[in-house]
Amino acid sequence: MPLFAGRQQRTFGPKPSVADQPDAADASDSTPVPRRPRIPKPIQSKSAGETTPLPILPLTVLSITMLGEFLSANVSTPFILKMVEGFGVSDVGSWGGNLVASFFITQFLTSLLWATIAERHGARLVLFISLLGTALTCALFGTSTTLPQAFAIRLMQGIFAGAIGVARGCVSHITDSSNEGRAYAIIGFCWGFGGVVGAIIGGSLESPADKWPDTFSKYSLLVKYPYLLPCAAASSITLLGAFLSLFLGRDGGLREGAIRLLPEKLLRAREEADIIAEADPEARLGALVRLNSFFSLPRRFRRQPLSPAPVPDEEAAPQPELPTPNVNANSKADGAAYGYSSARPRLPTGTASSRRLVAEALRRRRGSGRGAGGDDQHMNFAQRLLMANETQVMSLTDLWVQAAINVDTPNPQDLLEDEEEDEEERERGRAATLLEAPGSRPRLTRRASSSASVLPAIFTHTGVKSRGAPMLEGEDILPLRRDPSADSTTTNRTETQQAQQSTLSQLPLFIIFQYGLLALHSTTHDQVFLSYLSSAYDAGGLALKPAGYAQLIALMSFAQISYQFYLYPNIGPPRGRFSHLNMFRIGSALYIPSYLSVIMYRAFASKNGDGGGIVIMSALALSTAVRYCGSTFAYTSVVILLNYVSPPHVVGLANGLAQSIVSLARFFGPILGGYLWSASVKENPSGYPLGFFVCSGVCAVAIFLSFFVR
Repeated sequence: MPLFAGRQQRTFGPKPSVADQPDAADASDSTPVPRRPRIPKPIQSKSAGETTPLPILPLTVLSITMLGEFLSANVSTPFILKMVEGFGVSDVGSWGGNLVASFFITQFLTSLLWATIAERHGARLVLFISLLGTALTCALFGTSTTLPQAFAIRLMQGIFAGAIGVARGCVSHITDSSNEGRAYAIIGFCWGFGGVVGAIIGGSLESPADKWPDTFSKYSLLVKYPYLLPCAAASSITLLGAFLSLFLGRDGGLREGAIRLLPEKLLRAREEADIIAEADPEARLGALVRLNSFFSLPRRFRRQPLSPAPVPDEEAAPQPELPTPNVNANSKADGAAYGYSSARPRLPTGTASSRRLVAEALRRRRGSGRGAGGDDQHMNFAQRLLMANETQVMSLTDLWVQAAINVDTPNPQDLLEDEEEDEEERERGRAATLLEAPGSRPRLTRRASSSASVLPAIFTHTGVKSRGAPMLEGEDILPLRRDPSADSTTTNRTETQQAQQSTLSQLPLFIIFQYGLLALHSTTHDQVFLSYLSSAYDAGGLALKPAGYAQLIALMSFAQISYQFYLYPNIGPPRGRFSHLNMFRIGSALYIPSYLSVIMYRAFASKNGDGGGIVIMSALALSTAVRYCGSTFAYTSVVILLNYVSPPHVVGLANGLAQSIVSLARFFGPILGGYLWSASVKENPSGYPLGFFVCSGVCAVAIFLSFFVR
């Protein structure tokens, strides 16, 4: 007789649709029906099941923050070389790259400052200052008349953009386990949309007095500052976000309800809720969700941090008590008008349960290190700086991967209840009876199977094996500790050996190096490509106008959103046939033809400087589409591999180190790209392919090194 017959087994992940249900004739067949893993989508499907509604106001502010950072950095890209040329600079390519890079160096250096301010004074203050400062500096950049002035304003833009990591960390304050993945998908979509809006605004609205003289030539301000209009239009979006951020709570979430219940009414409401929960637990959830106001989310359904203190005996653990009638009516913790602000029971840590250890690691992967110092207040300055950069956002991939990790992660309270069920089963001595027929491959016990089920589907089929203990049979997952039933002496010796290892030796340095190399050659190429498109034909370029470049980038930004949310998860994991390592190689290989093919398009460029026609624009769109596809594949796979191969206790530091290296690559890449372009066309315009050849060679080296990943 099956071990769990007559009893409903808890499962995680999406519920099977009606089409996935077996027929009545096959009801007796015990073969499980395969289900397609969920992937993050910004729009929730109707069959997604019960999820806590997302709070609109905090999510709007965070989305504007993400959109505004990319918008302020990208709105000037179509005309920045034209602006530098207007300053009377001779070496336009080199100085243009330096101006682009200046934004990212101050963003990197100020991330720790903003994280410290958020930890001490709250995230609301950081969000308000960041959004307001971004709005002002973006508008001021449009009034630059000299190169030093443009550099100074660009550096200030990067300072205010350094708070993007704080905004990403605020997601955990406004979500729970049922909607966190969707929240990351939404802000990721807004980040990608910022690239579209920024390119369109910058390329369409620059020099309005020249494009529409009948309308704008009468405004002397726009005649004197031809780039003020696009910068002011972009800053208006972040200015709106700064105003809305004033209505948030101190931690960037929701404010507590201003209306208070009397203590006796609060007690009665809690008692009634407990009675309803005993009869039908789901009824209470539905009632509380219906009571949720437009700008409010019950504290009960916000994910709480895991308790640092172990609970040796769960039965002896103290139970939460109901509030007494003499409770302070002005307390924000228990005096909310809705009457259900008690915190969700926290998941104990420190036990030998593999499921709890998995839950700990998953939560670390969801964004540890929101504060300046992470979990360890004794870190040195370098470690704290790395941890502050852990939640920085460098691309759409960072947010999509975070959404994919959280999209099917179960509720820690469900894990706790499932663990209690396992304890009962072990007491009855029936756990060893769950085996297949004689001669067939043994299945995992329920304990191991449940442990595997809580791992996100995005970590399946990685193409590499993680370091540490052996994997569970038949599962491509990362085990976190040794089996608690192992010999205690061996366990202690293993833990001692692991403790003696330095943190540096446990970091996946080879994956981090690949990540940095990818960021370096892609950002270098972006600057070479921008110079190639914007430079005059006699100077080795295609003489493409800012409006044409804006159309090209906006179209590719739309394509990247499609690549990220739909193409990658259906070709690679969790639904496709290719592993993440193979997707990295495919993406890196796509870079090379996209880099080299644009060299041939100069033959179709017009020598009179009108920017070419539909032929060259179509060819550029094709090559750029391939490049954006390769970028999506390579960046997504390397970020997932980084999270997968990192031991759980160094995931935060590994991500912080990787994001810091990418930040530095975003700084050095434009400088290197501008130098390569200037050096290639300085003596002879026909030497323009040099930068593309160098980037292709570095990409080929990255592909070769990927075969050494184990």
